[in-house]
Amino acid sequence: MKRPSGKCCASLVVSAINPRVGLSGAADTGFQMTGDKGKQMQEESVVYGCIKDSVYAQDVAARMEVNRTALEALPSIEHWPLLSREMFATTQHATDINLHTEIVHFGASYHGIEYEWHLWLQQFEALLRKMYWVSVSVQLETEMSGTHSFTWHTSGEYHEPGSSDIQLRCEWIHDL
Repeated sequence: MKRPSGKCCASLVVSAINPRVGLSGAADTGFQMTGDKGKQMQEESVVYGCIKDSVYAQDVAARMEVNRTALEALPSIEHWPLLSREMFATTQHATDINLHTEIVHFGASYHGIEYEWHLWLQQFEALLRKMYWVSVSVQLETEMSGTHSFTWHTSGEYHEPGSSDIQLRCEWIHDL
């Protein structure tokens, strides 16, 4: 059985104070665990989620273009950034079939991203500040410290580029 816990956000405070400490609360010493038969285990972390925007507004095409421009401005994966344009995908058909939500989905696999999670969050929120959106969700699955669920909301109907009205909520899902 899994249940949410508030410990995730407390760990984020620790990592913001000491960048060498991640969500697991352990210092990044470069240590790698070994599993059965002495094989080295990778500390793989998977990050995925979606950015949702309402397409009810009159300026749908302009909003979609602003969001695509923000994503295209991200560096290429060739440069090994924490966020790259290749990890994001947009839907092309939201207004064509009369749906009401534009979705940008994303995902990437990292080697121990929890040790640099505060940097990932800073870069992700910098991207969000350049986009229109209604809500955002991110899942961080780590081998060392379980699954963390992050959601962003704004106090208005939607977030407008340049606004600093971003509210983050975090839950840690762990086995009982």
